[in-house]
Amino acid sequence: MGKATVLTISDTHFPYHRPECFDFLNELKKSYKPKHVVHLGDEVELSAFSKWQKDPAMTGARDEYLAALKCMKMLYKIFPKVQVCVSSHGSRIYRKAMDAGLPMEVMKSYRQIWEAPSTWTWHDRIVIDNVCYIHGH
Repeated sequence: MGKATVLTISDTHFPYHRPECFDFLNELKKSYKPKHVVHLGDEVELSAFSKWQKDPAMTGARDEYLAALKCMKMLYKIFPKVQVCVSSHGSRIYRKAMDAGLPMEVMKSYRQIWEAPSTWTWHDRIVIDNVCYIHGH
């Protein structure tokens, strides 16, 4: 099997991820040495920001955010440069703000919210070597 040019990651749903995901992703990186890494979206869960009914036993918004942020920081260490597709779960913060009538001008960027390095970027769609990567909604 040849080395991958693009490694795609999808639906990590931090902080509700599989515990072994970081070891698995580290192994993929070592094995394939990708030139590009694309996260197809739903990098975070953000259940507390959902429009759907919440389980009263579930973690509150702040605790869920902080736990997801810790996971994202672990991912930055594995993959210092990633292009991320804007997604249904990842954009829940923005939709919640829109529902509250807040203009986008008062919102932080994805990079600011997730304290991401400047080499992490979020896009509606990503095209590499004539292949389009998109989360879709």
